Formats: sequence, C-alpha cells, structure tokens
Amino acid sequence: MKSKTKQLFGALFSREFLSYFIFTFIGLLIDLALFTVLNTGTSLPVWIANEISSYTAVTFVFITVSRYSFSKKGFSWLSYLMYIIYISLSILVFSWSIDFLVQHIKLLPLLCKSVVLPISFLVNYYFTRLIIQKSHNFVY
Repeated sequence: MKSKTKQLFGALFSREFLSYFIFTFIGLLIDLALFTVLNTGTSLPVWIANEISSYTAVTFVFITVSRYSFSKKGFSWLSYLMYIIYISLSILVFSWSIDFLVQHIKLLPLLCKSVVLPISFLVNYYFTRLIIQKSHNFVY
C-alpha cells in the first residue's frame, strides 16, 4: 500500500505532470476569461458559452502539452483527431454537469464550473497522456 501511495505522489509531482498542469492552467485562464465574456456579454446559454471557451482552450493545451509535457516532436493529425473526439465528449459531459448544477442547484455558473474543473483536470490528464503517447507514433 505504501509503494502505491509513493507512486501516486511521484506521478503527481513529475516534470510531465507539472508541465501539463502549467499549460492546462494557462488554457484554463483562456477558458475562464472567454467563458466570462460570453456568459456576461451575450445571451448565449451557459452550455454554449462553455463549449466555445473550452474548445479554444483545449486547442492551445493540445499543442503545448504534446510538445512540452509529453515531448512529442512534430504534429500528429491522428493524435489531434483522437484528442478532439475525446475532448468533445469530455466537454459535453462536463458542460452538461455545469448546466445541471446551474439549473437545479441555482449556483452561479462560474462557481459550478470551478466545482467541476478539478475532476475534469484529472480525467483529462489521464486520457490526453494516453492519446498522445499511443497515437503520436503515427506522425504525418
């Protein structure tokens, strides 16, 4: 049990994870800024504002983490396509979660997004790493 805990903490504080965290945090800032502008400056539904802000951010994250976190050279269209398919499903599920919290619990949209973010971060790290590591072998 002790070695499993040590492995978990080792993974959480690795260069790979920390650089993923930094680039994802920058992507998050892009996401939150755009989400706030769209949510307060337009009449878009919350889930559409989240979709737009999220896709902008995830494109930035894919490009930076592929190169700097997972040390992949070049650009793989297969990785990007798989990432976009995965992240589209992820964004949809987490957008619905945020919208559910807003509509049924009556909390502010930004607060709901903040509650959902840590869960989405960990899930997305795992799947992004898996996608980039496995599919990037086919660089075009």
